[in-house]
Amino acid sequence: MDNGFIQYNGMDLTQSPPAERKFVYIDHNSAFLHMDVERHIRWALHSSIGEDYVNAVVRDLGINFSGKVRDMSLGQRTRTAIATAILSNPNALLIDEALSGVNDRADFLGKLGEMAARQGFDVVFVTHDESDSDVADHHYSMKEGRATRIR
Repeated sequence: MDNGFIQYNGMDLTQSPPAERKFVYIDHNSAFLHMDVERHIRWALHSSIGEDYVNAVVRDLGINFSGKVRDMSLGQRTRTAIATAILSNPNALLIDEALSGVNDRADFLGKLGEMAARQGFDVVFVTHDESDSDVADHHYSMKEGRATRIR
């Protein structure tokens, strides 16, 4: 069945082209492996974002490596993909099971939450590790295709 709607902040976005919705989906395959890290991070850079903010995102997400993305660990690739997404000025990041390779995940999620609050985008992430929900505003559990709010 292919039906439904997309609503965000009270606006129906169903008929809007995907690029105008400004939702970025990230999974463990979201990094562009052929690019170097610097080019990857700046690939979708929104023109209104200044160099100071770029540097803050890179620093806060713990990106302290260079070279080809294909040579990075899965966690480093995830950090790079999320930085690229944030710098595209999204409405929301939709992160699907991509955080398992990130070291210091609690710290990473805390900093991601701070950036989301500061820049005004939402983060929805899927995880099997319930401790990840410690930093979440809302926590849902899926059972038999239904989402149930836990807190």
